[in-house]
Amino acid sequence: MLDNKGIPVNAAPLIEELKGTVHELDFEYGICQFEYKTPPTPMDRLLDLNNLFEESIEHLDRTVQKVYKETVFPVFLGGNPSPEILNGYDDGLRLITSKPRYKKLAIDRLLELSSLY
Repeated sequence: MLDNKGIPVNAAPLIEELKGTVHELDFEYGICQFEYKTPPTPMDRLLDLNNLFEESIEHLDRTVQKVYKETVFPVFLGGNPSPEILNGYDDGLRLITSKPRYKKLAIDRLLELSSLY
């Protein structure tokens, strides 16, 4: 999630809003990220999966407008951001989801970066 200046926006309010719905989201590595999980789908049901994605994107758009007062854009990527996201930020950890696994990944990367200097 990014604002209209390209600054990461915390996805937690959106994730919380969609808890328990058909289009439930989960936390990801970055606080600006969310994950939309789908059930395992056989190849002969890919059209159904495509329809589910279309419906979820429409629902996501309405929910983003409801939850955020400022202009916020979901940005769809196929993977996690590089740990290099921490470079250039005085407090890079503020961009990482507050989950032990993700904090450990970030701290390990910061330690690795600090050993280079």
